[in-house]
Amino acid sequence: MFKKNVEKFLAFFVLGLFLAFLAFNSLNIERKNFEDKLTNSRSIHLELTEQDIKNALNVLNTGIYIDRVYDHDPETKTFKADGWLWAKWKGERELSSWNPESSIDPLKTLSIYNAIEWDSYYEEDPVYYKTPNNLNYQSKGFSGRFIYGDVDYRKFPFEELVLPIELTAVDHWVDELVLLNKSELDNSKVDKKLELQGYNFEKFILESKKRVFNSSFGLDADALASFGDKQKSIYPSIIASLHFSRSISSSAWNLFVPLITVLLVVVCSPLIDPRNHEPKIALPASVLLVLVFLQQGYKSLLPSSLSYLTFMDYLYGWAYLVTLLVFLESLYTTNKAFNTNKLEMENLIKVSRERGQIILVSILTITPLYAFICWLF
Repeated sequence: MFKKNVEKFLAFFVLGLFLAFLAFNSLNIERKNFEDKLTNSRSIHLELTEQDIKNALNVLNTGIYIDRVYDHDPETKTFKADGWLWAKWKGERELSSWNPESSIDPLKTLSIYNAIEWDSYYEEDPVYYKTPNNLNYQSKGFSGRFIYGDVDYRKFPFEELVLPIELTAVDHWVDELVLLNKSELDNSKVDKKLELQGYNFEKFILESKKRVFNSSFGLDADALASFGDKQKSIYPSIIASLHFSRSISSSAWNLFVPLITVLLVVVCSPLIDPRNHEPKIALPASVLLVLVFLQQGYKSLLPSSLSYLTFMDYLYGWAYLVTLLVFLESLYTTNKAFNTNKLEMENLIKVSRERGQIILVSILTITPLYAFICWLF
């Protein structure tokens, strides 16, 4: 009888592993879709070459300082940031441009491509200054809300968050103007106290790029002359990327400690004497409800539009499966206890205790292995 019960228990685990395999297969498909999106993003932003710099009529040495990042909203994939922009260039103050306004004030041609809302930027005129080494200098502050691209939450709560601020010149193609950050790289920084709630700041990356559009925006003849394709336009770009990682200590305390605690409680419940039927059945049933509330808690940290499972989802899926199996085992054992006479009760208690020990050891052994497999996928 004991061997037969163990076989039933193992059958449930085989079923659970089969369902996990189906989920992993779906995860691989979603990962491929995400990688395709990254590839498309890389094809839009190309590296700025030395030839591009030589061919350009104007060069703006551009820098950025980011003072604050706040009001991060994963649901809408937006954040707010404050800071300053500046540009330096050689020669005359006026650049060669078809637009007289940006010719006199080149910083006015700079726009933040991923800005969706401004607190201040366009309404402020840039400050002009002639430096002692005879360079033209302009600067202005900015404050607004910006949108960022897709985040790979498959490793949640250990995902990396990249918040970009992309500068571009709206009045000039790359053969007319390029934006360089090389000479201003040392001054382009973030505030020492920069932080984002729930995350640790990792690094700040500044890159000179060129952004490719599959449209000339009506300037077919100009595009054909500049790029050999009347359905193409290339604009100068600088991408300032803020890299964050979720706080491990905060994640461990708020997400993993509660889950591990309830899982330990449920795997220990098979050790309860079957004669104490109320706590033996009520404990795993209560844990199911606790798991639901805990899952709702961490789901609030994620966008509701996610179409795939995260690392945390797989751990909770495992916790649900274990809790359900323990609940079924409790029902079986207590029903058996009600139908057992006093002479056979001692044997039932012994078998229940041995089965509980097997369940406890099995779960404690398989759970880390399962988590490791989930992390690899």
